[in-house]
This record gives sequence, structure tokens and C-alpha cells, in this order.
Amino acid sequence: MKHKYLISIVTLLFFVLLSFEAISQEKSIESLKKWELKEYAKNAEETFNYAMALKYYQELYSRNTKNSAYKFQTAFFYYKTRDFNSSKKLFNELYEEKGYKYKEALFYTAEINKIQGNYSEAEVKFNEFIDIYNNKNDLRLKFFAIQAVEGIKLTVDSNFKKDVYIIHLNTTINHPHLESSPIIINDSAFVYSSYNIDSIEFVNISAKSCPVSSFYLAKIINNSWTGGLPPPEPYYNIPNYCTANGAFSPDKTRFYFTMKSVNEMGVPISNLYVTEKINADWSEPFKIENKVNIPFYNSTQPSVGKTYDPNLEVIYFVSDRPNGWGGKDIWFSVYNKIHKTYSEPINAGGYINTVGDEMTPFYDNINKIMYFSSNGLPSFGGFDVFKSIGDITNWTPAQNIGSPINSSFDDFYYSKFSNQEKGFFISNRPEALDWGSENCCFDIFMFDINEPEKINITGQLEVPLVSLNHEIDSIFETNQFDEKQQFDKYISNAIVNLNIKNNLDSTYFTLFTDTTDNKGVFSFNVERGNDYQININATGYLFSSCEFSTKNQIDSLNLENIRVEPEVEQNIILQNILFEFNSAELTQDSKNYIDSVIVPVLEKYDDIIVEIGAHTDYKGTFEYNMELSQQRAQSVVNHIVAAGISEKRIIAKGYGETKHLVPERFSNGDDNPEARKLNRRVEFKIIGFVN
Repeated sequence: MKHKYLISIVTLLFFVLLSFEAISQEKSIESLKKWELKEYAKNAEETFNYAMALKYYQELYSRNTKNSAYKFQTAFFYYKTRDFNSSKKLFNELYEEKGYKYKEALFYTAEINKIQGNYSEAEVKFNEFIDIYNNKNDLRLKFFAIQAVEGIKLTVDSNFKKDVYIIHLNTTINHPHLESSPIIINDSAFVYSSYNIDSIEFVNISAKSCPVSSFYLAKIINNSWTGGLPPPEPYYNIPNYCTANGAFSPDKTRFYFTMKSVNEMGVPISNLYVTEKINADWSEPFKIENKVNIPFYNSTQPSVGKTYDPNLEVIYFVSDRPNGWGGKDIWFSVYNKIHKTYSEPINAGGYINTVGDEMTPFYDNINKIMYFSSNGLPSFGGFDVFKSIGDITNWTPAQNIGSPINSSFDDFYYSKFSNQEKGFFISNRPEALDWGSENCCFDIFMFDINEPEKINITGQLEVPLVSLNHEIDSIFETNQFDEKQQFDKYISNAIVNLNIKNNLDSTYFTLFTDTTDNKGVFSFNVERGNDYQININATGYLFSSCEFSTKNQIDSLNLENIRVEPEVEQNIILQNILFEFNSAELTQDSKNYIDSVIVPVLEKYDDIIVEIGAHTDYKGTFEYNMELSQQRAQSVVNHIVAAGISEKRIIAKGYGETKHLVPERFSNGDDNPEARKLNRRVEFKIIGFVN
């Protein structure tokens, strides 16, 4: 669990921010005793009722202005309710008076300066905090301070500043409260969630109620967006439930969304629901089981991805359940359309999740990109939008998508139109409407990324006369390579990804994708002044890449012919790598085979990158098989690395039961042990080259 004072505005999106608990008319705040005020304040904090917690601490502090603890809590809840100037004033005073005891006050002062765009002052204070903070029992605040300093560097890096046209949508859609989760229907319509009110509501949390958000439709009428319209099916609004965060399955037959209600403890909890299209009708929504929803923890903000198998789909969602990386993480569950079952959720991993909070995933199935918001990565402000390429647990390092979509404030719910560089996001930047507390509330903004001045890059893919794979195949003596197989000189219909370099850490992220013509030619228009990388993926050929720069390029650039290696029709099955039943430990014979065959191959061909893939049969659960296969693949990789091969050249990949060679049941449904034995295998595959 996080530090109790960890920066977060997550409750804005999980719960109703700034909801007020009605105080009994018989007693005013001023008439409460000190112990009553403290108990009420504690209860308000535990139920995320920060506005009321602030009022209790204001009263406590007014009675004893020399009490540093009351002063800190008052400043903290000013911060939580986004009254930044009042918060910064008290934190500044507290640090000057009691800095040795309240070093956290310096952290929050720095953070508020960053939020308000005072980057130079924020950097000075963050660095001071990093130098003096020495709480070894909780280093999260120091981690956040270090990340904040890295984020400030983004503000002066031209690679993270884009030419983007941003529109604040009108008051038929936005209100002085919370709008969220825009769901794009088509170019002229989207559904969103809103409280649709212009002032804060007073709510008695003990009555187990909360303001209700609902789905609304917005569409273009007379060339202007008009919102607040009744939504069509399956955007259900359920009485006494807050509804938001919808996503369709790839085949449009299931609609996943969030419903939130107050539990018996008085705490709002979100759960994932689904409705299914049966014939022409949508079913009543029902809560997803198999630990996707668990008591006392939130499951929310679904986004659905495809897999290699059309009968499987991946439901990415956000949860604060235990065993994550931080407070709120992105998890996923795999839905099997044949068996109509959901796998037990798995964490999306450390390239996506951090010790902070990750929120509002949006998965682009066309380009296999996950967009999400995080406050645990270097950002312009609090929460920024990031992108990562991949799926399931295989992701590239997350990259900040830049300003002005990201601001010094909090930015969430990035979503985009298919194959277009425009879409929506929500933010509490100064343009957003509020009900009296500046930056309290979130509105929907629309973005359209303008095309900068570009130059043309062309290239051509060419096939070598002698295949490296043929030589490798001969060493393993598998005879999987067809010596008579002929390859065309040029590769048509290859997928060519253009990536741009992140100059902060020299990683790359994808800009867009194209295909080669029948002569293997590709062409891109790119911005001047950047470093790029081209990645080539083609059926029947190994992954290949090349780098180039346009920093000193004035005219168009024609790259030299790029050689691409053919691959064998099948991965090389390593018959001599075996494991004991239900074990990931290599046998001695397996170790001998690795040392005598695999390691020499990797030493001879010292520029190849290979994948060691491990597979299981269908016995056991989907989750267990994925974990066991990953452990077995990693055992092989560990032994190879111990022999002196660079770990950067060897990738362990567990496939579990997802890629069977043969069916594991006879036509009558009986189990086929020999088939299962064939499917329990380890494979060797060349996937690219070091350079």
C-alpha cells in the first residue's frame, strides 16, 4: 500500500470528489468537542470525503494554531480539494517552522509549484527534498520527487512538444463537476459519463448514497457538438448506480462498463459489468465473476484488446486490488468465447505499472498501442498520458505523448478515432469549468494533431541469396528448411513501422505503420530534426531494423537497400530440452545439450537475437500454464546467459497452452496423451539482429 500522503487525485475518478456529509442539525462543527472533531475527520478521510475532512481540520487548527499536526492536515486537505494557494501557504510556513519534522511539507510545496507551472522553483524544491528526505521505511515520496525532476526535463525537450489543436467542448457537454470516459461511436458521435449538474451536491454518506453519474450521448448537430442526449443501447444507466467507462468487444457483441455504488461500509466501490448482444437484443448487465471483481476493491475502466485467437479477447482494466505494483494498476483477464469464461486477472507488468497509479487504459487494436495515464512516470504535471506498444504482459517502455495534450495539471481518458490523429481526453486544466474551487473538476477536451513540415524517406527491402536460417537449421539437424524453397528478390506487403527516438533514455516508440509495394518499396513523410528507426515485419522473414536521422537532412532521403532474412516455416523444436513433470528445473541432459549445441551456435553467430519459447499442454489453468511455461523458458535463458552469452540477445517467452501444434483430444473427445507430449515443447527462433 502507498504512503498515506501519496499524491493522488485518483478518487476523482473512482469516487465522487468533494462530496459532503451532512452534519446533524442538532450540532454545528463549532459545537463539537475536540475528540469528536478528530473522529469525524478520520471517518471522512477513510470514506474519501476530503472536503468534509478539511472542514474538521480547519476547525481543529483554528482552535490551536500552534499544533503542527493540525496545520499539516489542514494544508494536506486543502491540497486534496485542490485549493493549491491555501495549501502551499500553510506547507511553506510549516516547513520553515518545523522542517526537521515535516519534510513532506517541502515535497507538497514542490508538487504544487509543478502543478501551477512554476517548473524552476519546483525543481529546486524537489532536489532539496531528495537531499534531505531519509525515511528508509518509506521511500515512495523520494521516488516521486526523482520522477518529478525527470518530468520537468520534458518541458524543455522539443521532442515532447506537438502541434496540436485543442478544443474545450461546450456547456451542453461540460458542467462544473466531473465529465469522463468519452467512448467514440463514429466521426460524429460519442458517449460520455457525467453528473450533469452545475453545483456540488450535499450527500449523507452514512445513508449509503452518492451522486449518480450517467451515460449521455453527444453528436454533431448543425456543425457543433451537442451533448446531454439520451444514450442508445447498450449504454445502460441503472438507478442508484454511477455508470461510466465503456468498451466493446472486437466483434461488438459484448459491452463492458463500470457501475459504482456505496457499500455497507459507506465507501463507493466500482465493479465491472458486461451486457451481451443476443440476436438483436442486449441482455441485462451482469457482474463479471472469477475474481475480476473482488469485495472491497475497485475494478473499473475497461478496454478490450484482440489476441492471435479470434475466440479470445483481453479485457484490460484498472484495480486497486492487492499484489500490484502500486495503488491502482492496469490488470487484464482473458475471455474465452467458446467456454464463456474469464481467466483470473493478471497484472500487466512493470513496463506499464509503477509504484504510483495507472489509470484509464485505451487499447488501439489496429496499432497494438496501449494509451494510459500515470503519476508514477516522468510527467509534465500530476497525471500524464503515456503510450506503450504490445499486449498482455509484453510491452515496450512507456513513453510520454507530450504537450499540449499533457499539461501541468492532470490529464486522463485519452481516446482516438480509428486511424486518425484526433480524439478526446479529460483534464482539470484552467479552461475546465468549476463550481468555486479552481482546478477542482474535469472536462472533456477534443484534440487534433496538426501535421508539421516533413521530408520524404524511401527505402527498399531486399532478400539475400544465402539464408542464415538454412545454416542454423543444418546445425540443429532438424531438416525443417526446404532447400528448394525460392524467395523473391523483393518483399511485398511487409509491415514497416516508423519509430521516433526518445532522447531522454534512447528508447523508441512507434509513430505509424505502412506496407511495402510489390517491389519492396516503402515511403514515409517524417519531421525534420529527429532520430528515427524503421522496423520491418514480414510473413516468412525475420524481424529487421535500421536507424536514420533527419537532424541535418534538408531534402528527401533514400535509404540503402535493407537486407531481410527469410525464416524457416517452423520454429526449431529443441527435442533434447526436457523438464520433470510440473517443474521448471532443467535436467542434466538438457544442460549438456544447451552447452554443446545452443551456446556454440550463439557464439558463432554473435549478432543474432533469439527467442526461447516454452509451451504446455491444456492440463492446468490458463494462468498456471502461462506462468510455468515462462519459468521453463527463463530456465533455459538463465543457463545460456551463465555460459557467457549476453542476456540482451536471448528472450524468454512463455506461451502456455496458446499455440498447440496438434489437437489434444481425439474426435470422440477422449484425451490424447501423445498429442499433449508434442505440445509440451521448447523452441528456438531467430527474431532479429543486434544491429
